[in-house]
Amino acid sequence: MTIDSLLTSQHGVVSRTQLEELHMTRSAIRWLVTDKRLEKFVGATFRARDGQKPRWEQFAMVPSLLYGASLSHQTAALLWGIEGFTDRETFHFLVKGSSSPDLGSQYKVHRSNRELVPTERSGFKVTSLARTLLDVSETLPDDLDLEIALDSAHYRRPFLEQELDEEIGRVKQQQTPGAQRLLHLLDVRGGVCTESPLETRARRVLRKTKLPRPVLQHEIFHDGKYVMRVDFAWPAHKVALHCDGAGWHNRRKQFELDAKQRSELAALGWASSIVTRRMLDSDAWLDPLSRTIAGRDPQAKLAL
Repeated sequence: MTIDSLLTSQHGVVSRTQLEELHMTRSAIRWLVTDKRLEKFVGATFRARDGQKPRWEQFAMVPSLLYGASLSHQTAALLWGIEGFTDRETFHFLVKGSSSPDLGSQYKVHRSNRELVPTERSGFKVTSLARTLLDVSETLPDDLDLEIALDSAHYRRPFLEQELDEEIGRVKQQQTPGAQRLLHLLDVRGGVCTESPLETRARRVLRKTKLPRPVLQHEIFHDGKYVMRVDFAWPAHKVALHCDGAGWHNRRKQFELDAKQRSELAALGWASSIVTRRMLDSDAWLDPLSRTIAGRDPQAKLAL
């Protein structure tokens, strides 16, 4: 192992301990700084002097290099790509026991007495996806934000629910409000995740109505040929609800594909309703949907 290989694999950051393990003396390390190959960074770390400003990835490497710590909470959620986590100013990391590392205000240390089983994500040591969700469940004040995070994570990892059950089983639920919130959401979701925050928002609204429970991500075929997949479906009534997000459905190719598929759907006798993010600001979109479903099944009592 060489200094260059360490810098390459660690986003341009190396710790003093690692340099010493390469049999470098303090004088040799000072010479590297004087020679402008390295510059002092956070704590007992150094970064390659490349004429660029320190990158997010370099700050994120520090807890692991100095303490063997795992990035956790909001920072781990960001690395896992969970919806709703964009904070790149604070770096959360988890250590076992009562140690109190101090790296400055931009770093937030969390402590745990439980055994830590880190995983790797994008070259960083992070808490597992299940552990990350459990940790952020304690900090997200809104159940909507937590459900969006849960759906986003579940969409990326199909077996997440089993892993969450196991992770929650390791903690004292009565002392962990976040675990109770997650268990409730796991129960009401019925093991099915949405594919976007917009769909999650719509499902939360639908759960509060007396409409029949829809089928999520329902695939429709005709004569053995795939027609399309709809976000929410009431197959017995042949009613579909499409969640149209501005970013995805406004793309020209997607817009044209949507039009073609929905025309084929109508030809097969399906009725379509649409909901957008702005429409969710009120319940006005529920009335036509309810009337459509009721009109296709006059015996059903579908009052909201």
